[in-house]
Amino acid sequence: MIYNYKTKPYNHQKEVFELSRDETVYALFMEMGTGKSKVIIDTIAYNYLKRNIFIAIFFAPIVVHTNWLRNEIPAHLPDNIKWDAFLWEGKKTKKAKKEFDYVMNLRNKLTFLIINIDALSTDRGKNAVIGWINHTIDNIVIIDESSRIKTPNSRRTKNILKISKQAYFKRILTGTPITNNQLDLFSQFAFLGLNIIGEKTFWNFQNKYAKWETQTNWKTKREYRTLIGFSNTRKLIEKIKPYTYYCKKSECLDLPDKIYERILIEFTPKQQKLYEQIKRDALLEITGNNGNSNVSIITPNVLSKLIRLRQVTGGFLPKTFIDENAIPGEYIDICDGKNPRLKALIELCQDVDGKILIWSVFRPEIKAISDALKEEFGKNSVVEYHGGINRVDRINAVNSIQCNDTVRFFIGQPQSGGIGLTLTGANTVIYYSNSFNSEDRWQSEDRAHRIGQTKNVTYFDFEVEGTTDTQIIHALIDKKDIATSIVKGLRDENK
Repeated sequence: MIYNYKTKPYNHQKEVFELSRDETVYALFMEMGTGKSKVIIDTIAYNYLKRNIFIAIFFAPIVVHTNWLRNEIPAHLPDNIKWDAFLWEGKKTKKAKKEFDYVMNLRNKLTFLIINIDALSTDRGKNAVIGWINHTIDNIVIIDESSRIKTPNSRRTKNILKISKQAYFKRILTGTPITNNQLDLFSQFAFLGLNIIGEKTFWNFQNKYAKWETQTNWKTKREYRTLIGFSNTRKLIEKIKPYTYYCKKSECLDLPDKIYERILIEFTPKQQKLYEQIKRDALLEITGNNGNSNVSIITPNVLSKLIRLRQVTGGFLPKTFIDENAIPGEYIDICDGKNPRLKALIELCQDVDGKILIWSVFRPEIKAISDALKEEFGKNSVVEYHGGINRVDRINAVNSIQCNDTVRFFIGQPQSGGIGLTLTGANTVIYYSNSFNSEDRWQSEDRAHRIGQTKNVTYFDFEVEGTTDTQIIHALIDKKDIATSIVKGLRDENK
C-alpha cells in the first residue's frame, strides 16, 4: 500500500517506518528530538488504512501524555482519517469512559485512548483497559518512555504485562532503554513478547545475563546475592536486534541543527485559582489604563501583575503578595511541595542522556530545581550561574559543565548567563521559565548552539496551555514584543 505522509519524514524516520510498520512488535529506542512520535502516528495511520488497527492505546508519563492529543496526533495524522481521542485523567475519567465506549461501539473512526502510565499502578486503571481491549483484536498498545516499566516487581509493570497479553500490535518507545544496567531490558521486552529474549522469568533472565556473588551478613546469619558484573551481553543484543531500531540525534544527519519541543504541564487547583485571580486583576488594570485595542503603554502595575502570573506558573509567589507585612524577598511554595513543573523536569532529565542547560527566570525556581536535581542525581551533578553566585564560582560552573564529567546540570538565569558564555558541553536546553525579554531567549539559546557544538541541540519549553507560557512561546515564534503580546492577549479574552 502506498502511504501518503501528512508531514515529510526525515531519512531516519522513513527508514524505521518502513522497517517496522508491518511488524506486530517493535522497540523504537530513539533519542528525544529524533521524532519517534511521528513514526508511531504514521505506523498507526498506515495500519488503520489497512484495517489492521481500530484502537490505539498509549501509556505515557503524565508530563507528556497530553502532548499526544494536543500536538503529535493533529500534526502527523493524515487529514483523510477520521479520529477521536480520549484522555484518562482523574475526575474527568468517568465522562471520558462513557464517550469512549460510545465511539468504540460505533467503530467508524480511528480511536485513541491516552492514559497516564501511573494510572496502571491501580486496579481501576488496569481493569478499565483490559475491559476495553478485550472487545477488540484490532488494536495497538504503545508504551511511551518504556523505561518506566523496567522494575519487574512493581505493580505498574505487572499490570501492564497482563494487559500486553490482549494487545495485538505493540510498541515501546524511549531514548534511554537502560538507565541502570542491561537488566532494565527484561520487562520492556517481556511486554513485547517473552519469546524475544527467551527467558520466561526475571529470575532466569538475571541469572543468564548477570554475574552474582553470594555473601553472608554475619550479624543476621543470612546470605544475599550481590551483582558483580554481566555476561552474555552480545547474545542479548543479537536476540533483541531484529525487533529494535536505535538512533541518536548525532547520527541523524538530516535533522535541523535546532530542534524545539514543548512539555505540557497541568496546574494544581491552588495554582489555577491564584492564576485566575491575578489575571482578573490584570484585566481590570488594563481596561482602566487603556481603552483602545492597541496597547502601546504598559504601566508598572500591569507589568507587576504579568510577573506574578509568571511566578504562579513556576509555583512560587512573594510572601508580600499574601501578607503585606511579610519580609520582602521571601517566597512561598504555592504547590505545597508537589510542584507539577518540577516533577516534569525530573522526569525529563531521567529520559535524556548527556549534559543539560536549564534556564529559569526566578531565583526561588532555581533553588527548587537545584535541590530536586541534587536529591535525584547527586549533589555534585549540579552547578548554578546567576546573580547570587560570586565571580569565581561562576567561572568554575562554566568550566565544570564543559569539562567535568561529574557535573551534568547547569542552572542559570538567562539575564545573567545568557550572554558571552560557551556552554557547548550540553546539547539539551530546558526553559523552565521564559522572561519577557526576547533578547534573553535568543542569547541564551546560542550558549549551546555555537562554534564547538558538534551535535544537534534540542530546546524544551515548559508550558501550561492558555497561560503566559503559551503567549510567550507564540510571541517568540512570531518575533513579537512579549509583554505587549501578553497584554493584548488578556484584552482579547475580556472582549
